[in-house]
Amino acid sequence: MSLLPFENLKARAKRALDTRIARCDPLLHGIGFDSEAACLALIPCAVLDDDERASLRTMARNARDGSDLAQRARMHAEANRSDWSQWLQRIRQTGHHRINQWDVRCVKGLIAHFPECVSQRQRRAAIACHVDDETDAWMLAFADAPRRTEIGP
Repeated sequence: MSLLPFENLKARAKRALDTRIARCDPLLHGIGFDSEAACLALIPCAVLDDDERASLRTMARNARDGSDLAQRARMHAEANRSDWSQWLQRIRQTGHHRINQWDVRCVKGLIAHFPECVSQRQRRAAIACHVDDETDAWMLAFADAPRRTEIGP
């Protein structure tokens, strides 16, 4: 059985989201997006009106995040320019907020959305949740899968 604090799982899910967002970034990857879904994530930025773009610039200007994406978004906003990075930063902030709000009772759903935050074995394992007596933190207990036995003559 392996144990994992639920907050660690949420931190891994945020990193997985950040990795997916990085694959959408046209400055890092030009037009060579890794999938159609990554490209589709950027389309809403292209159809924003002036007020919405101004709102994104304001959000980017006020962001206190130290990531490369946030810094690039802030740099363009301070120059009063609109940029893809501002839209991606908004997606990132919204995603992180939603992951922070995720409840332990829906842990399977979180893993389904971000399977890369656990190992293959943990994805298939039964999960039990309990509160750690010492830290009052939610813990996830992944049951060890029974080994396959070969049936033969």
